[in-house]
Amino acid sequence: MLSPGESATVAAGEEHYFFNPGEEEVQMKIKLAPAREGFEKGLYILYGLARDGLSANGGIPNSFLHSAIIFSMSDMWPTGLGGLFLTIAMKIFAPIGRLTGMEEELVDRYWG
Repeated sequence: MLSPGESATVAAGEEHYFFNPGEEEVQMKIKLAPAREGFEKGLYILYGLARDGLSANGGIPNSFLHSAIIFSMSDMWPTGLGGLFLTIAMKIFAPIGRLTGMEEELVDRYWG
């Protein structure tokens, strides 16, 4: 856990997550190298869904299809044995979200 003014570097593929254990608003600056637009879009969509009440505690979307789309576009994947099975399922369902126009709707609503 970081305190104000501290920083951390996370290597690609290293397990990590973001959360705020307190009640006060927190601002953070993330540098992603190399840059990846899909990661930023995914975060905007995750926070937008949470703001609209469409996510469970912890910020995971209520819709599995939303999760599949977001994790795919942002290249963020759950870890562990359970994460392996979820990743496989999400990689199967994400194209369905694109074909049905759901990805475009999410991007238009929360990114555009």
